[in-house]
Amino acid sequence: MQPAFVHHPDYDFELPRTAEGDDLGRLHLFDGRRASRAWELALARDPAIEGARLEPEAVSVTELLRVHSRDYLASLESSAALAEVIESPRAAELDFEPLWRAVAGPQLLATGGTLLALRHALEGGVAINLSGGYHHAHRGRGGGFCLFNDIALTAVVARREHGLARVLVVDLDVHQGDGTSSILAEEEGVAILDVYNADVFPGDAAARRGLRWDLPVHTGTSGAAYLELVERELPRALDDFDPQLVLFNAGTDVVAGDPLGSLAVEPEAVERRDELVLAETRRRGIATVVTASGGYTELSHRLLAATVGGLWARAQESPAG
Repeated sequence: MQPAFVHHPDYDFELPRTAEGDDLGRLHLFDGRRASRAWELALARDPAIEGARLEPEAVSVTELLRVHSRDYLASLESSAALAEVIESPRAAELDFEPLWRAVAGPQLLATGGTLLALRHALEGGVAINLSGGYHHAHRGRGGGFCLFNDIALTAVVARREHGLARVLVVDLDVHQGDGTSSILAEEEGVAILDVYNADVFPGDAAARRGLRWDLPVHTGTSGAAYLELVERELPRALDDFDPQLVLFNAGTDVVAGDPLGSLAVEPEAVERRDELVLAETRRRGIATVVTASGGYTELSHRLLAATVGGLWARAQESPAG
């Protein structure tokens, strides 16, 4: 079957103005239109890809309670709490409802998008969510711009609703997926491989204990060294764990020049990384869900579009996917 691409126009976000009319602009350093910009590039290259787009619905509170505490979700009902999670102190000045729509609305949709990608991947092999990958959200707290942990939730749903015995999270965002590993530490049948820059946020030693393959790199790591590590360790993990599903967190913040990543991985190496992961899971017939996660440069939407377009082009060359 053909791959699917999960995208919603309301993935886009921007902070509203303050009561004084101040424009707070972009959230954090993140491009609030990254998902749409990537999709527009993919469409420009081949308009037929629109037929493979799936539009998600927002995740429900009932579903979120599978991985988040009720007290935590209730705590988000204030501008101050949202401002803390998105690391934008002045956002606490904003009225709650417009801030909730701007910040939580897209993340609720994106979390629903990762669940939708799961359903397609189990039927068709692979699906890319052009948002999602909020791996810093813990059971009882948010952080690092992440309110809801769609990766952890999707792993739990895959196990409990779809009966999968083994789910592997492959987290290649530049930041340690502390929330995901913390939530899933005691989740039977789930294992995590995480390659991250140990010299940057979050530095969570306790969460590292939840990693089966704990693969830190350091500031300035080159594309060649990074790819060598992924090419060596990913096949070992796939062969050892034999997963039925891979949740691939494909952050583009590993690219050289990313202000929050501090690695020296060339854009071509980022594209090669994504091709490698998808080739390894395809060769083994493993259902795969990709989330976009972090990326804080102008290259981010282009790299995401390259992965989307590359997967689509390969599927057109080979109808079997």
